[in-house]
Amino acid sequence: MCELERRVKPLRTEGLRARELAASQIREHGSVPIRELAAKAGISERQLEREFSHFVGLSPKVLSSILRFQRVFKAMERDADWVDVAVECGYYDQSHLIADFRRFSGSTPAAFDCERFELGRHFLRSRRMSGFSKTAVSDVS
Repeated sequence: MCELERRVKPLRTEGLRARELAASQIREHGSVPIRELAAKAGISERQLEREFSHFVGLSPKVLSSILRFQRVFKAMERDADWVDVAVECGYYDQSHLIADFRRFSGSTPAAFDCERFELGRHFLRSRRMSGFSKTAVSDVS
C-alpha cells in the first residue's frame, strides 16, 4: 500500500458509523431512542452525540425531532385530530408535538390550522374576482 492509499483510507471510513446510524434513524423516521442507537454502536450516548455533531452536522436528538416532525404533515392529511397525529408520529403527548411544532414552524398546530383554513377559503369561494382584471372568475368543480 502506498503512502497516499494509507492516508486516504481512513478518510473514507471516518464517520461511517455515525452516517450509518443516521441512515438507520432516517429509515425508522426518528423513532429509535438515542440510548438504543448508542448501544447498537457500542458507544456511550455522549460519544454518539459528538460523532453525530461532527459527521452528520446535527445531534441525534435534533435529527430524530426533525424526522418525527416531518411525519406530522402526512399524518395531518389522514387525520384532523391532533392527539391522534401526535401518537401516530411518535410523540409522547400532544404538548410534545406542540413544542416541536413551535420550534420548527414558529406556530402552534391550532394557528397553523387556522392559517390553512383561511388560505383555502380564498380558493374555495364560489365567485371571486380575477387578480388580473375586474372580471369575475368561477371556480371549477
